[in-house]
Amino acid sequence: MLEAILYRGELKRGEIADLLNTGDRNARRVTSALLDHGVLESDSTRAPLRQAFPATLALDAGAVSREVGCVPS
Repeated sequence: MLEAILYRGELKRGEIADLLNTGDRNARRVTSALLDHGVLESDSTRAPLRQAFPATLALDAGAVSREVGCVPS
């Protein structure tokens, strides 16, 4: 998902479930966690997603990965 946003510049929310090969509920959970941690940003709840990497994220990247299910805890 992050790679797709990096290459495209933004990603429509409706494409996320297919991109992650998962259901809509899980796609929303992952998206919400990434938005909450400041990894992604969007102008509204329906607008496309963009990457936003604040400096503080670099210090806590492992915690974010565990919360969104990218690595085992």
